[in-house]
Amino acid sequence: MALVNAALAWERDAFESDSPISSADLVDWFARWRLSVQAAVSGAPDPFFSARTEEPEA
Repeated sequence: MALVNAALAWERDAFESDSPISSADLVDWFARWRLSVQAAVSGAPDPFFSARTEEPEA
């Protein structure tokens, strides 16, 4: 559930106010988030989020 919360929290204010979001930042964040989801599904250690629910740092 932490990964779902991280996805919902990332750029929350921008999404809710329909503000622009950098496509490069979105692709970068999604690529890291996807690796974390893969790790969670496989049971491997989470390389990026480690049970964090806040937005990852750039």
